[in-house]
Amino acid sequence: MIRGHEPAFASIRAFVSDGVGDWREFVQIDAQQFMPVLRGGNVPARTSHFFFAALTREAATAFVQFFVGPNGLPPPSQVRLAINPMMIEGRDFACHQACYFGNDAEKADGHDGELVTIDVWEKRIITR
Repeated sequence: MIRGHEPAFASIRAFVSDGVGDWREFVQIDAQQFMPVLRGGNVPARTSHFFFAALTREAATAFVQFFVGPNGLPPPSQVRLAINPMMIEGRDFACHQACYFGNDAEKADGHDGELVTIDVWEKRIITR
């Protein structure tokens, strides 16, 4: 399991903790769309945030896209967490959608939304 204290994450850790470095080394504000369903301009019925993380032998990368929904489709951002974080076989991916409930009738247990895991595999989500 990777925890972030490994040497491969030293650059991003120094940036986040101590402000060392230039944010442009880590963040691409206007990245390519990482959610295939959103590439065609489709949006969810409820305003949502999307979070996607990928760990390969080449890089540890996170993508985020906020406030996607009926009122718009803002561009996603990419965050490079590490280059060549470790020698591993295969690829690990994780993707989640945080959606806001549209009205009080949908709210369950006093929550304003829900976190949904999106099933991903290499053929469905392409990061490059």
